[in-house]
Amino acid sequence: MPASVTSEQSPEGAKRPAEGADPGREGGKRFLDAAKGKSSPGPPPPAPEGSEGTGPLSWLRFADLGLLALALPIFLAAGLPLLGWGAAAVAWIAQRIIRDLLNKRAAASKDPRTVAGLLTASMIGRGWLIALTIFGSGLVERKAGLSAAVLVIALFTLYFTVNMVLRPFERR
Repeated sequence: MPASVTSEQSPEGAKRPAEGADPGREGGKRFLDAAKGKSSPGPPPPAPEGSEGTGPLSWLRFADLGLLALALPIFLAAGLPLLGWGAAAVAWIAQRIIRDLLNKRAAASKDPRTVAGLLTASMIGRGWLIALTIFGSGLVERKAGLSAAVLVIALFTLYFTVNMVLRPFERR
């Protein structure tokens, strides 16, 4: 006699897949439906304290600026050109301001093309701003360009790492 294709109720009241049915199939279907926005498995878990600018994790969002401030006494003690620190500081702060402004505009937009355009322009433009600032300070003084480049690499590395660590805790 062929296996039944209907589901049975378990003693606990939960539905069990029919004998011979693929138990992973239903879970996969729910996953695909959720990905398509057809059904929701429930509300997302609440974000931990500090993921939106307050709480114990909020200071990490500004760790790159802390490193920038810490670099000034290092530049002074090591006798590195202050033009390199100043160029890196101005470019880094300017790109953060541009990033925040364009991210706000993108978040407020309902048009996906506008969002993609703003975020793309922001990334490309900020990269060019940093590169041209480093190049310009290097034209004025070679050591300044090198020190600015090393400082910006350190700032970006810290910024990128912090964003990757905090990303799972962001509210959507």
